[in-house]
Amino acid sequence: MEDEIAWPRPGMSLLKTTNERDWRPNANMTWGPNWTLYQYGYAEAAKLLMRRTASGRDQDFLIYPILFTARQAIELGLKEIILAGSRLMGRGEPDLISHDLGHLWELAKILLADAEALHHPGASDEAATTAFEDLIKQLSAADPKSMTFRYPVDTKGRPSFVVGASDGKVPELINTRDLSNTLDAMFNYLTGAGAWLENILETVDGLDADFRADQEW
Repeated sequence: MEDEIAWPRPGMSLLKTTNERDWRPNANMTWGPNWTLYQYGYAEAAKLLMRRTASGRDQDFLIYPILFTARQAIELGLKEIILAGSRLMGRGEPDLISHDLGHLWELAKILLADAEALHHPGASDEAATTAFEDLIKQLSAADPKSMTFRYPVDTKGRPSFVVGASDGKVPELINTRDLSNTLDAMFNYLTGAGAWLENILETVDGLDADFRADQEW
């Protein structure tokens, strides 16, 4: 007997779907929302899709959500670094409205450099940082506003991207297995930089707490 085709019916609920009998697929929403969960979720979604296409399956249409979710993960990772770096350097709440990866990276790079100079000189991997910056420029050129791989046309009805070999154009072929290796490297860089800032923040917060405790005595 064939499986029943899913079809809208009265009584269905989109989000209130907790199942006490089969609890394992229940997503625990009490962990968030926070920047790390969102960034990790989008990165893992891109990875799952790339695994699906690694053997040459469905890549012609999954490439769009792969690139969109990967870009979203990278944007969130940069914004998380900016938030942590701004707090560490005492620079107030940053403006995170922009979707421009190049602009966000410039902010993040400055904060990472300042944090390194103040707290841990020589900690950075300059070659990796240069390579990451080049990859950000490539992605930003192809998708400057996070719209290229989200919609097939822009707001004026023009194709979202142009196929070609020059900067800002999308190549005729994208190997999703090679893409996966590159995106993993970018995700790892962002995760490492973010964790490094968080570790410094924890240390600074701990020292501040100890100092306040001593003052109370």
